[in-house]
Amino acid sequence: MIAEYGTRTADEAKARFLQYAVQIGGNLFVNIMPFKFFCDETGIHDPEGKAKGAAWAGVVGYIATVEQWAELTKEWQAVLNDYRIPFLHFCDLFREQKIYNHLTDDQRREILLKTATIAGRNTIRGIGFFVDVQAYDQMMPEWYKKLKALPAAMCLDSLFDAAFGDAEEHAYLEKKNLPVSFFFDYVDPKSDKAWHDAIGDTFYAAKERGNALNLIGDLTLSSKRGNTAAAIPLQAADFLAWRSRAVVAKLPMEVLPLDEAFATNVTITIYTSANMRDQANLAERSKAKLLKQCR
Repeated sequence: MIAEYGTRTADEAKARFLQYAVQIGGNLFVNIMPFKFFCDETGIHDPEGKAKGAAWAGVVGYIATVEQWAELTKEWQAVLNDYRIPFLHFCDLFREQKIYNHLTDDQRREILLKTATIAGRNTIRGIGFFVDVQAYDQMMPEWYKKLKALPAAMCLDSLFDAAFGDAEEHAYLEKKNLPVSFFFDYVDPKSDKAWHDAIGDTFYAAKERGNALNLIGDLTLSSKRGNTAAAIPLQAADFLAWRSRAVVAKLPMEVLPLDEAFATNVTITIYTSANMRDQANLAERSKAKLLKQCR
Protein backbone atom coordinates (compact mmCIF):
# COMPACT_ATOMS: atom_id res chain seq x y z
CA MET A 1 0.00 0.00 0.00
CA ILE A 2 1.31 3.46 -0.85
CA ALA A 3 0.81 5.97 1.95
CA GLU A 4 1.36 9.65 1.16
CA TYR A 5 2.32 12.15 3.84
CA GLY A 6 3.49 15.73 4.18
CA THR A 7 1.80 18.80 2.82
CA ARG A 8 0.05 17.32 -0.19
CA THR A 9 -3.14 19.26 -0.83
CA ALA A 10 -6.31 17.87 -2.35
CA ASP A 11 -5.43 19.54 -5.66
CA GLU A 12 -1.95 17.98 -5.61
CA ALA A 13 -3.38 14.57 -4.80
CA LYS A 14 -5.84 14.93 -7.65
CA ALA A 15 -3.08 16.05 -10.01
CA ARG A 16 -0.98 13.01 -9.15
CA PHE A 17 -3.86 10.66 -9.81
CA LEU A 18 -4.71 12.35 -13.09
CA GLN A 19 -1.08 12.06 -14.16
CA TYR A 20 -1.31 8.34 -13.47
CA ALA A 21 -4.62 8.13 -15.29
CA VAL A 22 -3.00 9.64 -18.38
CA GLN A 23 -0.27 7.01 -18.17
CA ILE A 24 -2.69 4.12 -18.05
CA GLY A 25 -5.20 5.82 -20.34
CA GLY A 26 -4.21 7.51 -23.56
CA ASN A 27 -4.72 5.13 -26.44
CA LEU A 28 -5.83 2.41 -24.06
CA PHE A 29 -8.80 4.40 -22.87
CA VAL A 30 -11.07 3.00 -25.56
CA ASN A 31 -10.24 -0.48 -24.25
CA ILE A 32 -11.11 0.21 -20.62
CA MET A 33 -14.52 1.72 -21.21
CA PRO A 34 -17.16 1.28 -20.11
CA PHE A 35 -16.09 0.87 -16.51
CA LYS A 36 -17.63 0.97 -13.06
CA PHE A 37 -16.45 2.41 -9.79
CA PHE A 38 -17.35 0.69 -6.50
CA CYS A 39 -16.86 2.66 -3.28
CA ASP A 40 -17.09 2.22 0.47
CA GLU A 41 -16.44 4.24 3.61
CA THR A 42 -14.91 3.51 7.00
CA GLY A 43 -14.59 5.14 10.41
CA ILE A 44 -17.43 7.62 9.99
CA HIS A 45 -19.35 6.87 13.20
CA ASP A 46 -17.88 9.71 15.31
CA PRO A 47 -17.30 13.15 13.70
CA GLU A 48 -14.96 14.09 16.56
CA GLY A 49 -12.81 10.96 16.20
CA LYS A 50 -12.94 9.95 19.86
CA ALA A 51 -14.87 6.68 19.61
CA LYS A 52 -13.05 3.39 19.02
CA GLY A 53 -12.16 2.98 15.35
CA ALA A 54 -13.06 6.58 14.49
CA ALA A 55 -9.67 8.30 14.74
CA TRP A 56 -9.35 8.00 10.96
CA ALA A 57 -12.24 8.34 8.54
CA GLY A 58 -12.00 7.67 4.85
CA VAL A 59 -13.48 6.61 1.56
CA VAL A 60 -12.01 4.25 -1.00
CA GLY A 61 -12.93 2.84 -4.36
CA TYR A 62 -11.93 0.36 -7.04
CA ILE A 63 -12.32 1.09 -10.72
CA ALA A 64 -12.38 -1.68 -13.34
CA THR A 65 -13.93 -2.60 -16.64
CA VAL A 66 -17.22 -4.41 -16.77
CA GLU A 67 -15.35 -7.52 -17.92
CA GLN A 68 -12.90 -7.29 -15.01
CA TRP A 69 -15.71 -6.97 -12.50
CA ALA A 70 -17.34 -10.05 -13.97
CA GLU A 71 -14.13 -12.05 -13.57
CA LEU A 72 -13.58 -10.72 -10.04
CA THR A 73 -17.13 -11.72 -9.12
CA LYS A 74 -16.66 -15.24 -10.48
CA GLU A 75 -13.40 -15.83 -8.61
CA TRP A 76 -14.67 -14.21 -5.40
CA GLN A 77 -17.82 -16.32 -5.45
CA ALA A 78 -15.65 -19.45 -5.73
CA VAL A 79 -13.91 -18.45 -2.49
CA LEU A 80 -17.25 -17.91 -0.77
CA ASN A 81 -18.37 -21.34 -1.94
CA ASP A 82 -15.14 -23.07 -0.89
CA TYR A 83 -15.37 -21.72 2.66
CA ARG A 84 -19.17 -21.98 2.91
CA ILE A 85 -19.86 -18.33 3.67
CA PRO A 86 -22.63 -16.21 2.12
CA PHE A 87 -20.69 -12.93 1.91
CA LEU A 88 -17.66 -11.15 3.33
CA HIS A 89 -17.79 -8.25 5.74
CA PHE A 90 -14.17 -7.86 6.71
CA CYS A 91 -14.46 -6.07 10.03
CA ASP A 92 -16.47 -9.09 11.26
CA LEU A 93 -14.29 -11.85 9.82
CA PHE A 94 -12.22 -12.34 12.98
CA ARG A 95 -15.07 -11.69 15.39
CA GLU A 96 -17.61 -14.09 16.86
CA GLN A 97 -20.13 -14.01 14.05
CA LYS A 98 -22.39 -16.95 13.29
CA ILE A 99 -21.63 -17.05 9.57
CA TYR A 100 -17.86 -17.26 10.23
CA ASN A 101 -17.75 -19.39 13.39
CA HIS A 102 -16.97 -22.60 11.46
CA LEU A 103 -13.75 -21.11 10.11
CA THR A 104 -10.36 -21.59 11.76
CA ASP A 105 -7.99 -18.64 12.10
CA ASP A 106 -5.82 -20.15 9.36
CA GLN A 107 -8.82 -20.33 7.03
CA ARG A 108 -9.68 -16.71 7.75
CA ARG A 109 -6.15 -15.67 6.85
CA GLU A 110 -6.37 -17.77 3.68
CA ILE A 111 -9.56 -15.92 2.74
CA LEU A 112 -7.81 -12.57 3.19
CA LEU A 113 -4.90 -13.54 0.95
CA LYS A 114 -7.09 -15.11 -1.73
CA THR A 115 -9.53 -12.19 -1.95
CA ALA A 116 -6.68 -9.66 -1.86
CA THR A 117 -5.08 -11.43 -4.81
CA ILE A 118 -8.38 -11.47 -6.70
CA ALA A 119 -8.95 -7.74 -6.09
CA GLY A 120 -5.44 -6.77 -7.12
CA ARG A 121 -5.54 -8.89 -10.28
CA ASN A 122 -8.97 -7.84 -11.55
CA THR A 123 -9.07 -4.07 -11.01
CA ILE A 124 -7.44 -1.17 -12.81
CA ARG A 125 -6.99 1.14 -9.89
CA GLY A 126 -7.75 1.48 -6.21
CA ILE A 127 -7.73 4.90 -4.58
CA GLY A 128 -8.53 6.16 -1.12
CA PHE A 129 -8.51 9.31 0.97
CA PHE A 130 -8.25 9.32 4.76
CA VAL A 131 -8.44 12.14 7.28
CA ASP A 132 -7.23 12.46 10.87
CA VAL A 133 -10.63 13.21 12.38
CA GLN A 134 -9.45 15.08 15.46
CA ALA A 135 -7.12 17.26 13.39
CA TYR A 136 -10.03 17.98 11.04
CA ASP A 137 -12.26 18.92 13.97
CA GLN A 138 -9.63 21.24 15.44
CA MET A 139 -8.34 22.95 12.29
CA MET A 140 -11.04 23.12 9.64
CA PRO A 141 -13.25 26.25 9.62
CA GLU A 142 -16.56 25.96 11.43
CA TRP A 143 -18.51 26.97 8.33
CA TYR A 144 -16.81 24.15 6.36
CA LYS A 145 -17.56 21.52 9.04
CA LYS A 146 -21.18 22.62 9.04
CA LEU A 147 -21.29 22.49 5.24
CA LYS A 148 -19.75 19.01 4.96
CA ALA A 149 -21.44 17.58 8.10
CA LEU A 150 -18.87 14.73 8.37
CA PRO A 151 -15.06 14.64 8.03
CA ALA A 152 -15.28 11.80 5.50
CA ALA A 153 -17.22 14.11 3.16
CA MET A 154 -13.97 16.00 2.51
CA CYS A 155 -12.38 12.70 1.51
CA LEU A 156 -15.38 11.86 -0.62
CA ASP A 157 -15.01 15.13 -2.51
CA SER A 158 -11.36 14.31 -3.26
CA LEU A 159 -12.23 10.77 -4.32
CA PHE A 160 -14.90 11.84 -6.80
CA ASP A 161 -12.64 14.51 -8.28
CA ALA A 162 -9.81 11.99 -8.63
CA ALA A 163 -12.09 9.39 -10.16
CA PHE A 164 -13.37 11.48 -13.05
CA GLY A 165 -11.56 14.81 -12.98
CA ASP A 166 -10.11 14.46 -16.48
CA ALA A 167 -12.85 12.35 -18.06
CA GLU A 168 -13.71 15.09 -20.58
CA GLU A 169 -10.15 15.15 -21.92
CA HIS A 170 -10.05 11.38 -22.43
CA ALA A 171 -13.47 11.35 -24.03
CA TYR A 172 -12.40 14.05 -26.48
CA LEU A 173 -9.17 12.23 -27.38
CA GLU A 174 -10.82 8.85 -27.85
CA LYS A 175 -14.10 10.09 -29.34
CA LYS A 176 -15.97 8.10 -26.73
CA ASN A 177 -18.97 9.15 -24.69
CA LEU A 178 -19.65 6.21 -22.40
CA PRO A 179 -20.79 7.07 -18.87
CA VAL A 180 -19.07 5.78 -15.73
CA SER A 181 -21.38 4.13 -13.21
CA PHE A 182 -20.71 4.68 -9.49
CA PHE A 183 -21.83 2.28 -6.76
CA PHE A 184 -21.72 2.90 -3.02
CA ASP A 185 -22.54 0.59 -0.14
CA TYR A 186 -26.17 1.12 0.87
CA VAL A 187 -26.80 3.76 3.53
CA ASP A 188 -30.14 3.88 5.32
CA PRO A 189 -31.33 7.52 5.17
CA LYS A 190 -33.34 6.99 8.36
CA SER A 191 -30.49 5.75 10.55
CA ASP A 192 -27.59 7.61 8.92
CA LYS A 193 -29.06 10.65 7.22
CA ALA A 194 -25.87 12.75 7.40
CA TRP A 195 -23.74 10.26 5.47
CA HIS A 196 -26.54 9.36 3.06
CA ASP A 197 -26.97 13.03 2.20
CA ALA A 198 -23.21 13.61 2.00
CA ILE A 199 -22.80 10.89 -0.62
CA GLY A 200 -25.56 12.26 -2.84
CA ASP A 201 -24.72 15.93 -2.39
CA THR A 202 -21.00 15.42 -3.04
CA PHE A 203 -21.52 13.17 -6.04
CA TYR A 204 -23.97 15.46 -7.80
CA ALA A 205 -21.86 18.55 -7.05
CA ALA A 206 -18.84 16.81 -8.62
CA LYS A 207 -21.00 15.70 -11.54
CA GLU A 208 -22.16 19.25 -12.11
CA ARG A 209 -18.56 20.49 -12.11
CA GLY A 210 -17.26 18.01 -14.66
CA ASN A 211 -19.91 16.36 -16.78
CA ALA A 212 -20.19 18.56 -19.86
CA LEU A 213 -19.81 15.51 -22.10
CA ASN A 214 -22.15 13.33 -20.03
CA LEU A 215 -19.37 10.98 -18.98
CA ILE A 216 -20.60 10.57 -15.44
CA GLY A 217 -23.45 8.13 -15.15
CA ASP A 218 -25.64 7.20 -12.24
CA LEU A 219 -24.93 6.82 -8.53
CA THR A 220 -26.41 3.65 -7.05
CA LEU A 221 -26.57 2.66 -3.39
CA SER A 222 -26.56 -1.12 -3.11
CA SER A 223 -25.92 -3.76 -0.46
CA LYS A 224 -22.80 -5.92 -0.05
CA ARG A 225 -25.12 -8.79 0.78
CA GLY A 226 -27.43 -10.77 -1.46
CA ASN A 227 -27.19 -11.79 -5.08
CA THR A 228 -27.11 -8.42 -6.79
CA ALA A 229 -24.48 -7.72 -9.43
CA ALA A 230 -23.01 -5.05 -7.14
CA ALA A 231 -22.69 -7.17 -3.98
CA ILE A 232 -19.31 -8.79 -4.55
CA PRO A 233 -17.60 -5.70 -6.06
CA LEU A 234 -18.79 -3.80 -2.99
CA GLN A 235 -17.26 -6.52 -0.80
CA ALA A 236 -13.97 -5.86 -2.59
CA ALA A 237 -14.34 -2.15 -1.80
CA ASP A 238 -15.13 -3.10 1.80
CA PHE A 239 -11.88 -5.07 1.94
CA LEU A 240 -9.94 -2.06 0.64
CA ALA A 241 -11.59 0.23 3.19
CA TRP A 242 -11.00 -2.17 6.09
CA ARG A 243 -7.36 -2.88 5.35
CA SER A 244 -6.51 0.70 4.35
CA ARG A 245 -7.81 2.12 7.63
CA ALA A 246 -5.87 -0.52 9.59
CA VAL A 247 -2.67 0.46 7.78
CA VAL A 248 -3.25 4.21 8.09
CA ALA A 249 -4.07 3.97 11.80
CA LYS A 250 -0.92 1.99 12.68
CA LEU A 251 1.76 3.42 10.39
CA PRO A 252 4.51 2.40 10.22
CA MET A 253 3.48 -1.23 10.31
CA GLU A 254 4.56 -4.57 8.97
CA VAL A 255 3.65 -5.24 5.35
CA LEU A 256 1.74 -8.51 5.13
CA PRO A 257 1.44 -10.82 2.11
CA LEU A 258 -2.14 -9.64 1.61
CA ASP A 259 -0.87 -6.05 1.28
CA GLU A 260 1.62 -7.10 -1.36
CA ALA A 261 -1.18 -8.93 -3.20
CA PHE A 262 -3.76 -6.18 -3.47
CA ALA A 263 -1.81 -2.96 -2.98
CA THR A 264 0.12 -3.07 -6.25
CA ASN A 265 -2.45 -0.77 -7.87
CA VAL A 266 -3.62 1.19 -4.81
CA THR A 267 -2.79 4.75 -3.78
CA ILE A 268 -3.92 6.16 -0.46
CA THR A 269 -3.73 9.89 0.30
CA ILE A 270 -3.67 10.87 3.96
CA TYR A 271 -4.77 14.21 5.41
CA THR A 272 -2.80 14.41 8.64
CA SER A 273 -2.43 17.04 11.36
CA ALA A 274 0.74 18.10 9.50
CA ASN A 275 -1.14 19.12 6.35
CA MET A 276 -4.62 19.91 7.68
CA ARG A 277 -3.78 23.60 7.89
CA ASP A 278 -3.20 23.53 4.14
CA GLN A 279 -6.67 22.03 3.71
CA ALA A 280 -8.18 24.71 5.93
CA ASN A 281 -6.49 27.48 3.91
CA LEU A 282 -7.66 25.88 0.68
CA ALA A 283 -11.21 25.77 2.01
CA GLU A 284 -11.08 29.45 2.96
CA ARG A 285 -9.87 30.40 -0.52
CA SER A 286 -12.71 28.39 -2.05
CA LYS A 287 -15.38 29.45 0.45
CA ALA A 288 -17.54 31.49 -1.92
CA LYS A 289 -17.57 28.76 -4.56
CA LEU A 290 -18.28 25.98 -2.05
CA LEU A 291 -21.14 27.83 -0.46
CA LYS A 292 -22.59 28.69 -3.85
CA GLN A 293 -22.60 25.03 -4.86
CA CYS A 294 -24.76 24.16 -1.84
CA ARG A 295 -27.43 26.79 -2.29
